[in-house]
Amino acid sequence: MSTTSKLISATLAVFCTVTFGLVVSSPPALAVTKYVQVSSFGSGGTPWGLAVDQATGEVFVADVESVQRFIPVNRSSPAAGYTLGSPLAGSFTFARGLAVYDSGGLLDDVYVADVGAGVVDKFDASGSPVEVNPPSNKTNHFGAGASPLALSEPAGVAVDPANGDVYVSDAANSVVDVYTPSGEFVSGSQFATGSGPGQLAFDSSGNDLYVVAGGQVEEFNASGTPVDQTAGPNAGTNIVDGNENPRAVAVDLVTNDVYVNQVGGESVAVFESSGAPLGPLGFSAGFSFGLAVDSSSSAVYVPELRNEAVSVYQLIVFPEVITGGASGVTKTGATLEGTVNPEGVPVTACHFKYDLGSVPCLDDLGAEVGTTANPIVSPTEVHAAIVGLQVNTTYSYNLVAANPSVTEEGATNTFATLAALPTVNDQPPSASAITRTTARLSGTIDPDNSPTKYHFEYGTTTAYGSKTEEASAGSGYVDVSVGPQRLVELQPETTYHYRLVATNEAVGTETGPDYTFTTEPRTPPLVSTAGVSGVTQAGATISGAVDPQGIETGYAFEVGTDTTYSGAKVFGDAGEGEGAEPIAVPLTDLAPGTTYHYRLTATNADGSSYGQDVTFTTPGAPSPILQPLSPPLLTTPAIAFPTGSQANTGTTTVTKKLTKAQKLAAALKTCRTKKKGKRAGCEKRARKQYAPAKAGAK
Repeated sequence: MSTTSKLISATLAVFCTVTFGLVVSSPPALAVTKYVQVSSFGSGGTPWGLAVDQATGEVFVADVESVQRFIPVNRSSPAAGYTLGSPLAGSFTFARGLAVYDSGGLLDDVYVADVGAGVVDKFDASGSPVEVNPPSNKTNHFGAGASPLALSEPAGVAVDPANGDVYVSDAANSVVDVYTPSGEFVSGSQFATGSGPGQLAFDSSGNDLYVVAGGQVEEFNASGTPVDQTAGPNAGTNIVDGNENPRAVAVDLVTNDVYVNQVGGESVAVFESSGAPLGPLGFSAGFSFGLAVDSSSSAVYVPELRNEAVSVYQLIVFPEVITGGASGVTKTGATLEGTVNPEGVPVTACHFKYDLGSVPCLDDLGAEVGTTANPIVSPTEVHAAIVGLQVNTTYSYNLVAANPSVTEEGATNTFATLAALPTVNDQPPSASAITRTTARLSGTIDPDNSPTKYHFEYGTTTAYGSKTEEASAGSGYVDVSVGPQRLVELQPETTYHYRLVATNEAVGTETGPDYTFTTEPRTPPLVSTAGVSGVTQAGATISGAVDPQGIETGYAFEVGTDTTYSGAKVFGDAGEGEGAEPIAVPLTDLAPGTTYHYRLTATNADGSSYGQDVTFTTPGAPSPILQPLSPPLLTTPAIAFPTGSQANTGTTTVTKKLTKAQKLAAALKTCRTKKKGKRAGCEKRARKQYAPAKAGAK
């Protein structure tokens, strides 16, 4: 019967002041059993040798100058240890090897190999020294005296369970000697071992003895004959382990599996009695020269010299846990799948763990499994549905199952939820900063975890026809405010339709609902014709005021002898300010004794405005000098409005040519339709070509 067939309790006796929690590092998913360090305890010194009383579970620890005895209660809770008595000859010099002898289920004897003193000391079950051969020596040790009784450096000791004979490895003489329980020498040198024999261990029957010597573990029968191995890498020899520099050996007396402290005492391997290696091959241990196995619990004790403590390892049965795939993946959910094989130990806890939490395992019928009430007792396919996930998001998950001893996790897998269209305008968008020709548009977009771009479409109908430049809305999972994006060159007093459009790379384009806004009314300039001053026979100064209302505006004074204003006209630039701008223009070359009409007009992109008609009369001539019939008003030639633009004179409609101010306004409007890079140059050329006279210019 091998160790892999044994089912072991998770709770192990701890024999000193230690931490009790079962600390388990997860083995590979397909491992069925593994040795795990479950506790450690200290003996107050440097532990070298170990022995376990198989009847009671008591552990004996040799730590150079003393031997500590630790007594558990029912092998499940610790009890204080105490020290064996001192040898009758005084004290231990270097207590190293240990062995115990049980007879009829009771502890009879404890043997201590004192390598420093070159003797083996014997104690009874109470820990008191026992006198041995011959009684007159008044000592409790044997192996001293003349050859063949003399021992030199006894490193290991073992007791034949069949008859109680004591076997002692003599490292210095490279032999294994045999003594009766009373210390009488039986035989020696018959074990053809390698150099420096050390630790010894018998199997359960006492038929086979394992000896650590010469960098290997050899197997002999009780009479010293080598035992051939039938399996493993050293089959056909009596070598159980010959490659890893072993330092100690122990045997599980229930299974007869052989435990070997390898690699200079830094790891432990397990072999069947046939020599076949068992998996797992071993577990990490600190530098050590000792080893013992409690056959009732399969607890393995390793004295670790560097840590000055004894580590306790337990063979644990792990469930086989396989994390499967994810099916039924949607934008916000998925079904996780996997398989649990309890490997003979009922699984009483099972769940899927993922980034946002965990969900219990269900079987094919939808019942929750892997619980105390409904354990998993055979290989079972399990699943669990998870919801409330984010779209277009990668999640990690794995399957977790536990039996009463250990928790095992399957491999970690991932899946990604499906992508979704972005959500546009969960909240109504807004059109702000609306003027007669501009507006600003804003809105909200939830990118739904995909990189998303957006723009606004707009126009005077739901066909739209114009759009803003593309911009990024990011790739988050919450509503984000986008914009404002500025619209320019709109028509005054016009209703515009607009909507927000969002596009992600994963799915496509989503459009928001249609909304409208109306631009501000047209704002032609405000104009007022003012009075006249400085009237003479040949001159006068006429005035007025223009309010451009924030739009580039040109003006003109129209002058004539009647309301057709057929005389000269004076043009200028009123700018684009806010508020009335006073304008005064001097007139020359007027005719004496003549009544003149004048008015101030102004024009911007939104239209023309006309001031009221005002008249003045020049004084008459002092002498009857014949005056010209049509005297010139100004030396500057008249400039007419263009055909198609009409000025209301109050009496008639006169077709005029465009003024420079009007031409400039039209040219600037054309420039604003050009791309930003060309707009400045266009405006500069227009102003140079059509620059009108400034207000007040003569």
